[in-house]
Amino acid sequence: MPVLDSPSHSPSTTSTRTPQPTGSPSVTPSPAPRSTSPDPEPPQSTAGRPNSSNTGYRAGVDLRAWTGPTYDSSSNRVIDGFRLAGSYTFTGKNVTLRNCEITGGVTLALASGVTIDSCTIRGGVAISSSQKVTIRHTNIHDFGADGIHITSDRDGIRVADVTIANSYLHSPSPACDAHADGMQVRGVDRLTLLNNHINMGAWRQVCGKDALNAAVFLQDANGGNQSVTLRDNLLVGGGFTFYLGAGTRTKLIDNVIKRGRYGWVNSTSDAGDVIQATNNVNENGVCLKASDDRGIGLNGCTR
Repeated sequence: MPVLDSPSHSPSTTSTRTPQPTGSPSVTPSPAPRSTSPDPEPPQSTAGRPNSSNTGYRAGVDLRAWTGPTYDSSSNRVIDGFRLAGSYTFTGKNVTLRNCEITGGVTLALASGVTIDSCTIRGGVAISSSQKVTIRHTNIHDFGADGIHITSDRDGIRVADVTIANSYLHSPSPACDAHADGMQVRGVDRLTLLNNHINMGAWRQVCGKDALNAAVFLQDANGGNQSVTLRDNLLVGGGFTFYLGAGTRTKLIDNVIKRGRYGWVNSTSDAGDVIQATNNVNENGVCLKASDDRGIGLNGCTR
C-alpha cells in the first residue's frame, strides 16, 4: 500500500451514515417559484480559489422563508431565493435549488437531474442512489459527519453522473466518535470534482479521539467507484488528506494536496486503477510521487 509519508495512523474506514428522511411529507402548499427556467451558469470567479466570498447565495439576494415540504417528492421544481430552516430531503426529478440557504443539511434520495447552484448549506449534502446531480458555487460548512456524502445504498441503484465544481467545503464540526470527511464516496459511476476547495481546518481530536478523517475519501464500498476525476482542486487537512481506495479509471490532474496530520495520500488502490495522474503537488509546489508504480501512481509533473 503506497503511502506518502510515514504514517502513525490510518484513516478510519468506518462508513458515514447517510441521513434518513423522517416523518411523512408535509402537505403545506409551497410558494410559487420565482422562476421556471434556470439562469445561465454564473462565470467562474476570478478572485482565486473558492472561498466564503465567492460561493454561496449571491450578494443582494433577499431570501424568503420557505414554507414548502421538508420531504419533497415533486419534480420540475425551481426553488430560487429561499431560506430553508432545518433539514430537507428531495426525491423528485429536475429540481433546482438556487441562491438558497439551508440550515440543517440536504439529502437527495433516489432523485435525478438535481442542481444546487450558489447555495449556502450548513450540515452537509447526502447524495443517496441519485443520478445527474450538479453542485456548483456552493458553500458547505459546519458538517458533523461529511460535507458531501455520496453512496449507492438504496434499491440497488447506483449514483451516477455527479459534478461538483467551484465549491467550498470547510469548517467541520464533528461530534464524539465521528470520522468527518470533506467528501466521502461509497459507490459512484462518473464523478467529476473540478476546482473545489475542501478544507478540514486545523487538526483536532474530539472526546480524546481523532475526528477528522480526510478531505476526500474514495472508499471501495457499495460496488466501488468508477470513472472519478479530480482536477484543479485544493485539498487541505484531515488525517491523510486524500484517501484512495480501489476503483477503476481514476484521473488526478493539477491538484494541490496539503499535508494532513499523518501525510498527504494513503492509497489502497490496485495497479491500473489510476489511468492519469499528472501535475499533483504539495503545499510547496513540489511534485507528489508514490513510492512505487502501484496504486495512486502520482508520478509526473511538467510545471
